[in-house]
Parts: sequence; C-alpha cells; structure tokens
Amino acid sequence: MKDTVDDKLKLYLEGAKIFFRDIKDVSRFSLYSTDEPKMAEVTFNNKVVDYNLEPEQKLDIIHYTNINSFCNIINSQLIRLYDCNNLNDSKEIELGLKKIGFQTEKKWIEDLKKFHFIFSASEYNGNDDFNMWRLYGDNGFGVALIFEIDENFKKWKGIHLSKVSYSDEDENVKLIRDFIKFHNEFQEKNKLFIKVPSLIPLLSAFQKSDIWSIEKEFRLVATCEYNKYQLNVKSPLFESINPFLSRTLNQNVNIYGKLVSYLEMPITEKFFEEKLMKENNKDIIKNVYENYPRLKLKKVIFGHNLKDTIKGESLMEFSLNMIPLKISKDVNLEFSKF
Repeated sequence: MKDTVDDKLKLYLEGAKIFFRDIKDVSRFSLYSTDEPKMAEVTFNNKVVDYNLEPEQKLDIIHYTNINSFCNIINSQLIRLYDCNNLNDSKEIELGLKKIGFQTEKKWIEDLKKFHFIFSASEYNGNDDFNMWRLYGDNGFGVALIFEIDENFKKWKGIHLSKVSYSDEDENVKLIRDFIKFHNEFQEKNKLFIKVPSLIPLLSAFQKSDIWSIEKEFRLVATCEYNKYQLNVKSPLFESINPFLSRTLNQNVNIYGKLVSYLEMPITEKFFEEKLMKENNKDIIKNVYENYPRLKLKKVIFGHNLKDTIKGESLMEFSLNMIPLKISKDVNLEFSKF
C-alpha cells in the first residue's frame, strides 16, 4: 500500500466504521506541496455524534431560565449557545477529554472551551423537576421552555444534539474510549493527522461527571473557531458548513464581569420567514427550511412561586400577547404544579 493521505485515510475509515458506521471525510487539506502528501488536516462528518432519533419519533427537551432571559428569547425568537467559559462546570471539555482517554496540552483545551458553544436542556417526559427549578429556574420564580425536536435535526448544519453521558460504565462512553484508543494507535503508527480532528473534542463535549447526573442533560453543541479581535470565523470550512450560525457570533459581559461569546439559533420558522421575505428562489427557501437549525417551542411552564402574584400575572399577559405574535398560536401556557 502506498504511504499517501488517500491510502492512510481509507485504512483509517475502515477501522473507524466499527465505532461510527456512517463516518466519512468531508474535507482534507495538506500543508505540503508534494504530489502525494502523507499528512493532512482532515474533517469528518461530525453528525455521527448526534442522538439516534428514529423516523417519526419526537424528542421533548426542557430548558429552565429566569424571566428576563425568557422575555429576550420570545422577543428575539432566538436562543443562545454560550462558550464553555460561561457554564456551571469550570472543567468542561477538560474532564470530557480525560474521561474518553484523550490527552492534549492545556493551552489547546483553553481554545476548545472558547470555540465550543453549548445550549443545555433536560429530557422532558411530561413533568418538570423541582431540583431543576431550584438550580436553573430562579428557584421557582423563573420559566421553563419545552422544545420539540423531530428527525429533521439530522439535517441541521454545523450543530449537534445528543444526550450527556455521566457514568464511566455507560456503553456509549466505552464505545468512544475504544474509538479514541484506535485513533491514538493509528496516529502513532501512521502519522496521518496534522491536527486533532474536530470530531474528538466534540465527543468530549457530551461528557460530564456523575455529580451532574441529576440534570439528565441534552445538549446542543456547535463549534466555531474565531479571531477574538475581529470576531470572524477562522475557517472557511466552518462558514460553508453553517453560514447562519457563524454570522450570529457575538460577545457580552456576564453578571460576574466575565467576557463570554455566544451563537444564536432560531426557535421558530417565523424568524426565517422574515429573513426570506424578499427571496424568490424556491430552492434557496427549501434549503433554509430543511437544513438550518431551529427548535420548535411547544410549551411554557411558569415557576411555582409565580402563582397568584403580580409578577406571574404580568408574565402571563406578556406571553399571551407576544408568543402568538412572535412564535406560534400553538404554544401551551401553564403554571408548574409544584
């Protein structure tokens, strides 16, 4: 066998398909000008990490937040995915990589935390959770939003949805560890990759310590490498994978005085309808509706401590006015039964 990128990559994919059946390369780039380069920067179809949603199956997730954030979400028709420096676990990504058995430099981990963006929710099976109200729903004075996700999310470009793994004994964690072992051994022997494929840190973004298992978390995760001075994306490939998300990259200062970056994602088709009002090309419109990520808001639950209060009444009035106008007339409103 020739010792070229094509030959090495073919061999790598044969081994990797044991762990991820649908894995394939979507781009490869070599820094060397030789006719037959031996190393390359390879990007895979990272959608292989996504949750396995069967045809016709739907998934409901619940996101707890405060009143101010809720009103901003409804008015803007957008949710925010924050970088890993703005999450409750300061060891995000770092512990995930350790858990799956991948070692790298601390500086590189800091970049990964800066370039990975996350929206957190919990699995919803018809009941809200008292502990989650206490932790993330402003102690019952906040709001919970239930989103419905169907199999169309498999077409979403540049964004991933999956369940967080907590236990080291989780079958998914064991599978990923075996894949990382395969990757490390292959790279040591064949020296194919110029840099670590983005698939690996993405896998780590869905790993957390079991102390967080009460959250039963589902995550939306996007990757966006950007220039911190100009806030533009570094990689043309990322721009081609998801031009919508990369253009929503912004920064602000949080309540603790820390600079955080975020991406924004629509929660309604009305958002796209407004953006496409002047678009006449039916193929472009069809592409936007099929491939760009958005969540469907299904229900809003107001915290139990808002019952029979002026604040609760004002929040209900806001929701009755704004949700049909901005989102949909089909969103259910109710107070928590706690």
